[in-house]
Amino acid sequence: MASAFGFGSSFAGKIIYTKAKEIQALEWTGYSCPVVGSTIEVSPIKFSMPHSYFIPASLKSKTGNNLKIGQSIMGKYGGKYMISCILKYEPYTMKTVSLPTITLFGTSR
Repeated sequence: MASAFGFGSSFAGKIIYTKAKEIQALEWTGYSCPVVGSTIEVSPIKFSMPHSYFIPASLKSKTGNNLKIGQSIMGKYGGKYMISCILKYEPYTMKTVSLPTITLFGTSR
């Protein structure tokens, strides 16, 4: 859903993982994915498919609650953040993950 004020799109749902599925899958196969902030996987209220997001380290929840599995979350996102993941052993390949960047959010207790 697009914002009427042009600040990006809105989202709402439940946190199902405190790490984006794209990042988790790469780490399970031997990649290191340093993230300055955090990533989450959200099961949206209106859609059946979960979505991954990046939250910058400088951005704090407007409700003051830490991110936890099962929490309700809502907010706005805009733009993409590129995360470079490097294989921890030879042939040291790199893969890049692009996630929507959350710009404003609040979570339930």
